[in-house]
Amino acid sequence: SPRYDQEVSCEIARLIGNAPGAQNVVMSGTATRDFSSFPTYILAAGKMVSVGVRKTPTWSKLTTCPVFRKDGSIFAQGAGLSRDPGTGFSVPYLDLPDEEEKVLRQLDRKASTTELAKVLSPELAEILGRAVVPGRRFPTDPVSTAGDLYRLMFLKDADSGDQKQLDRLAVRAFAHKFKDTLTYRCTLRGHSDPRTGLVWAVDTMVRIKDEVCEVDEPMWIASRKFSFRDGQGAVTELECWRPGSFTIDTNEDEAT
Repeated sequence: SPRYDQEVSCEIARLIGNAPGAQNVVMSGTATRDFSSFPTYILAAGKMVSVGVRKTPTWSKLTTCPVFRKDGSIFAQGAGLSRDPGTGFSVPYLDLPDEEEKVLRQLDRKASTTELAKVLSPELAEILGRAVVPGRRFPTDPVSTAGDLYRLMFLKDADSGDQKQLDRLAVRAFAHKFKDTLTYRCTLRGHSDPRTGLVWAVDTMVRIKDEVCEVDEPMWIASRKFSFRDGQGAVTELECWRPGSFTIDTNEDEAT
């Protein structure tokens, strides 16, 4: 699984107005931002499962009852029977313990991408904050402000046997759409970072600071290609994604 929690190892910078030098390794770079299919809210539904629910009884069980003689005296008294001056004799009741019954419940997972964006990317949070409807909307809700975008992504997976499996489905679906919000491609001089000497490698975190493409955030190297070009020497081509754009398992740190 990708190691998104690792420290940033290198920096790829391209500054406007900065004189070309040995430290500026970016030969060319492009940033693609595609929001054409990015959802504002995700709703994943699984199959109906049987779960145990604790239910408190709404009634009690009579455990003892007095028998009165004609003169009003008690013929038999159960344990705990007491006299109440206002109402005569009170009959004790024993509350039944909570019962557990099986009910059918549909597995589901709900997530607002605007809330996720606040954690994942400041740039994405700013874009979504200006353009989309936050949270879930229903057909009975009033009409939203003109220009606000609401795009519900609904997933149905009858094969998910428990909540963890359905959660993984929702995470993978979100990651696929999240990847398209920013893809950064660049061509670099050399096969290693001149500042640290580290060889460019996949599954590593780098800091992208490209003022031409307006990218300034940590990104994950998804692909790398080494080559040699006539008149240019060693060249590296990288494709970088936002952390979380590719997910195999939601439990990366758990031992298997």
